[in-house]
Amino acid sequence: MSQVRDADIPAVGPHRVLYVDLAPGVGGSIHSLLLLVKHLDRTRWRPMVALAAGHPAVGRFEALGVPVWQVRTGVGERTGPTLGQRAAAHPVAGRLWGQAWFARAWRLARWGRRLATRLLPQAAALVRVIRESGAELIHLNDSLTMSRPGVLAAAVAGRPCVCHVRSFDRLGWGDRLLAGRVHRLIYISQALRRSYEGQGIAPERGEVVYNAVELDAFEPPMDPREARRSLAIPEDASVVVTVGRLVPWKGQEIFLRALAPLIERRPGLLGLVVGGEEVYASEYPARLRQLAAEMGVERHVRFMGHRSDVPRILAAADAVVHTPVEPEPFGRAVVEAMAARRPVVAAAIGAIPELVSDGVEGILVAPGDIDGVREALDRLLSDPSLRERMGAAGWARVARDFTVERYVRGIVDVYRSLDLV
Repeated sequence: MSQVRDADIPAVGPHRVLYVDLAPGVGGSIHSLLLLVKHLDRTRWRPMVALAAGHPAVGRFEALGVPVWQVRTGVGERTGPTLGQRAAAHPVAGRLWGQAWFARAWRLARWGRRLATRLLPQAAALVRVIRESGAELIHLNDSLTMSRPGVLAAAVAGRPCVCHVRSFDRLGWGDRLLAGRVHRLIYISQALRRSYEGQGIAPERGEVVYNAVELDAFEPPMDPREARRSLAIPEDASVVVTVGRLVPWKGQEIFLRALAPLIERRPGLLGLVVGGEEVYASEYPARLRQLAAEMGVERHVRFMGHRSDVPRILAAADAVVHTPVEPEPFGRAVVEAMAARRPVVAAAIGAIPELVSDGVEGILVAPGDIDGVREALDRLLSDPSLRERMGAAGWARVARDFTVERYVRGIVDVYRSLDLV
């Protein structure tokens, strides 16, 4: 396991850093955190992690030699409709629900309940973890609105904290107040930085550090014929792939609708949908399968679920599509496609234009533009030399801007801006 050495930091460590991520699932934030703790210089930094109790990534951190504290969050423990949902459906209470004054009062009461049942208990639990672990620095591995308990805990424990902003948020007055207790903000894209600064966060409070991919996972490039054989894909098929969690905002529906007219003219075309379902959108995969059936393309689309062999799947592809319909905070799937030397067709929304230059590493289209996606794919599938040029440009961009070394050094530079070293 290679580590990024901090030769220019005085040997006074290792400094204890507690990483806090209380979200229930395994998404991009956890993948990035695993990459960070794997490659930190352990002679300078001692990573420790606080996760939601029962989190599926506990074993993966422990396998890296990272101590894990599990924190009960109360998230995901409710079953059935909420009180608000029941009230809105009630014939009498539903009329009150439509009154602005009642809605405001309800939001205030709900905020107070959340404060008492989640935020404060989580903060108290994290204070105990901070003291037990001897942490010197608290690294909150999610956006400000998701990190409220961690900010409070760090303040109570008297420890500096950084907040790793990974999603677009609407900041309330309380969040802006809490931001004053955060020593540094780390944004994963310029788009996120602009969003936060547009809501009153001072520019000098934060730095942009792009996420990374491990290029070793894509080197040497896998033979596409071998990749296709291992996946039972015909060698002469045209293969397009989309990778991402199966949630509506990721836009897999756009992908399917763009494929349908192409399949009429390219009967050997195969679309691969890679990604697992989320609890809060568990009906979406079935909707996608139904859509494929309604368009008569179900024999040309494979729903592959969550996969651990994404580099192999990308090696089998001719092109990769990423068409979110809401702003993308970063776009790991795009960077992984570029690392695999595959051209990308992507929606120009959120951070994606920071990753892909139109006509260089791929083709950008307007969000929701089904015809634009179809035309871009048709162009790429008809021109092998264009695919090769864009794929090579994508790999070069990743090797320049999205390496593990650049990512880890960017995080460590933020740590060094504090008083630890």
